[in-house]
Amino acid sequence: MKKLAILMIFILLCPLALANEVYVLDHKSKTSPNIVISKIEITDDSTIVSMTYHATTSTEAGLHRPDSPLGYVILDVNSKRVYSMIGAEGMSIRPQTTAIEAGQSLTFKVIFERINTNHFHVIEGRPQHRDSSETFWDFTNIKLQKRD
Repeated sequence: MKKLAILMIFILLCPLALANEVYVLDHKSKTSPNIVISKIEITDDSTIVSMTYHATTSTEAGLHRPDSPLGYVILDVNSKRVYSMIGAEGMSIRPQTTAIEAGQSLTFKVIFERINTNHFHVIEGRPQHRDSSETFWDFTNIKLQKRD
């Protein structure tokens, strides 16, 4: 009977331990007014950043490869640790591009290593590798706060 009670408690509490942390945001880019981070989800093994781009003109967009010096990274504000991009969904990886028509919005996900911080920047590439003819989508001073 005691073993059954312990098993029942484990079964009831186990989903709580495995629950993902989800943060709904409206964090605007500091470098482009047409893109926002709408959600951040922290899973057991990754961090998923959902972004929404609102096109004012027709354009072709693509993310830099994760292994590129221009690929997205998450930078921990306090420790300066860098978390690498590991993939994306809903947006092409260069050299392929995604067509976005004027007036349309595109929501896509950038997937990173699992973060262990609640204050960070999401930066597209390292500044020393940037070409001034290109617009980069940077988000600074993101602070995740749990809601009660």
